[in-house]
Amino acid sequence: ESAALQAASLVDQLSDLHSLDGSGIALERRPADLRRTVEAAKDQMEAIARGHALRYTGSVESVMVDYDERRIQRVLQNLISNAIKYSPSGGDIDINIRADGRDAAISIRDHGIGIPEADRGHVFERGYRANTVGAIPGTGLGLFISSEIVKRHGGSIACRAADGRGTVFEVRLPLARLHGAAERVQELPGHRAGPAVADRPIVHRDDRDQFPRRAREERLVRSE
Repeated sequence: ESAALQAASLVDQLSDLHSLDGSGIALERRPADLRRTVEAAKDQMEAIARGHALRYTGSVESVMVDYDERRIQRVLQNLISNAIKYSPSGGDIDINIRADGRDAAISIRDHGIGIPEADRGHVFERGYRANTVGAIPGTGLGLFISSEIVKRHGGSIACRAADGRGTVFEVRLPLARLHGAAERVQELPGHRAGPAVADRPIVHRDDRDQFPRRAREERLVRSE
């Protein structure tokens, strides 16, 4: 299972690289709860997390983002895979998602070999590998492709030294926003329906009204 997952990841990387070299990546974006994608990436990477505990902490609020679920999940899988690979001595991998102002922020922290300050500004360049990787295998493409995908969502990706030891990668994506003066909302039991506020981040504070998991299901938004 681990070998199949790694092989599939490499094929996906090469496919995206081909798209970047050609006409560009065509994103299939739709509003969805980003927490679901983070949880799915974490669950899938458990297969290769030998010697590591993947610890997930997330907002109790739905974090709505207009994004390509398949590709953002691949970005997160790559970051979690790197955290595992560059922590050869084991240790926890901490994964967190939260709403931060107008952005959704996802952080992935390891307790591994770290990235020297001189290398941090280059790790998202095509083919670049930090001096500390030694004999650990890699193509130098994963972070480059991940960065390009995030940029095409209007977001950003960065890395910094973790407190103590290791590295923190953070992905930021704009929260989904409503457009227009008002939109019709679905009246739910126990809630008063009303017009949705225009042009504001969508963050739901009531887990009783969770968004469905299936990719094509949609639900109208109630106002807070």
